[in-house]
Amino acid sequence: MSLHVVGVQIKVKSAISTEETAQNLSHARGLITEHHNKNNHNRVIYVLPECSTTGYSDATFEKRNIFAEKPEKGFPSFDIFSTLCAELSIFISYGFIRLGEDKSYFVSQAVINSNTLELEFLTILDEGKLVSLYDKVHLFSFEEGREGEFFKNGALDQTKHVFDCYGFKCASQICFDLRFPEPWRVLAYDHGCDFVIHTSFDENSLQWNTFALTRALENQYYLLSLNHAGKGLGKSLFCPPWLNDKLHTKSTGEEECFIEYNLEKSVIEETRSDIPLRPSRRLF
Repeated sequence: MSLHVVGVQIKVKSAISTEETAQNLSHARGLITEHHNKNNHNRVIYVLPECSTTGYSDATFEKRNIFAEKPEKGFPSFDIFSTLCAELSIFISYGFIRLGEDKSYFVSQAVINSNTLELEFLTILDEGKLVSLYDKVHLFSFEEGREGEFFKNGALDQTKHVFDCYGFKCASQICFDLRFPEPWRVLAYDHGCDFVIHTSFDENSLQWNTFALTRALENQYYLLSLNHAGKGLGKSLFCPPWLNDKLHTKSTGEEECFIEYNLEKSVIEETRSDIPLRPSRRLF
């Protein structure tokens, strides 16, 4: 059993108007469409980084009231990506600013799946459907980041973001969440995840790449840590559940590009069998 993952390390404009978010959405749609038409992968999920619809900057976040969306019909990013999912029969994971029910704002990652029905002589294209929603729990609020001034922390118990993708159990984490091992362990042991999507806007690849590899190896699942493209950014990283002569990480430069990896269920099973960390685990 396999799953093809395509991380889209995209250059995103930090928007201060809805016209600019529309440009970001159009650019993302074009990249995914062109790539899929060239490669036509089956069993594929495309991943876009944190805040991929709006860009990441204080100036953007100060205008969050005009960019905030809900992952449902009638909002620009959902309408565009759900239609694209149906057209191409794919999964798409994208980052956006979410409008909460209490008028609060969240940094969120949504996953949409094709709702296409295949009949004997006919394919019915329906709108894509939301299969996962995750709100960033750990907000970056230091001298170089003011997320806590703009956004609300996601709830600690978010089970709706764990989803099935062609037989692989998957989940999302966002940027600063990477520094805290507890939720990653919960995804491994309580939810049995095979693959975790980590989306980011990060200028310190030396640290976050090390954290990403650690999270993958200690929990024995696949992990994609996907950044924005641009000067001082990029350097996205794909991590397998173990490293040996056959299993290697894959990384990018700073430029706009795709980072691809083929996930194999047998690799996860063999890794956990050969290196039985889970039955050896002791809680302190």
